[in-house]
Amino acid sequence: GGQKESKATDVKTLQKMIAGLSARSLKQPFNSADFYIFGRTLGEGAYGKVKLGTHVLTDEKVAVKTFEKCKLTESHARKRVSREIRILKALDHPHIIKLYEVLDVPA
Repeated sequence: GGQKESKATDVKTLQKMIAGLSARSLKQPFNSADFYIFGRTLGEGAYGKVKLGTHVLTDEKVAVKTFEKCKLTESHARKRVSREIRILKALDHPHIIKLYEVLDVPA
């Protein structure tokens, strides 16, 4: 019962992954952002936006915070963003958002 369903789910997940990979040019490097579909804007701040992200393989919903690099030209702005990342990486609490990863991708 349960083990067969789990294997079927794994196969479907792999099929989605292969379809996604084959549809993309292999000349470009991959990053984790390639596995998310970005939806509506959940909020906006001084340096960027927070968007709804859906993982293409697991269908997991996440909040994706994006920063516009052109707005991070001043030293204090870069320091503020670096501090936020450092603090969120260190936190592990059920009532505070969990930072999964930080990506630096071309605009």
